[in-house]
Amino acid sequence: SRPCRRCPVQLRAQSLRLLPAGMSAPPLTLYKQLMREAKRFQNYNFREYAIRHVRDDFRRNAGLQGESAARELEHGRLELEKLRRMATVSSLFPSGKHAMED
Repeated sequence: SRPCRRCPVQLRAQSLRLLPAGMSAPPLTLYKQLMREAKRFQNYNFREYAIRHVRDDFRRNAGLQGESAARELEHGRLELEKLRRMATVSSLFPSGKHAMED
């Protein structure tokens, strides 16, 4: 029988092949986690700011290697924890839909 297309092992192997040159799995995983948390914000402006901030930070740090890359990766993990706390607090105070939302 054919292997399942959605098998986590296969998806992980496939995603590793699709990584840009020089980017390993831990930064990609951190990026996905940060984006997931950024999308949890209830407020449109906070959500879009967080998404833009994550993208800009990863683009700016794309070429880092060695100790500076490890330092930025650790900083990203701290930012992830901060973003999780902020998104949780945001969910406690829901607001109405923004004009830009569907």
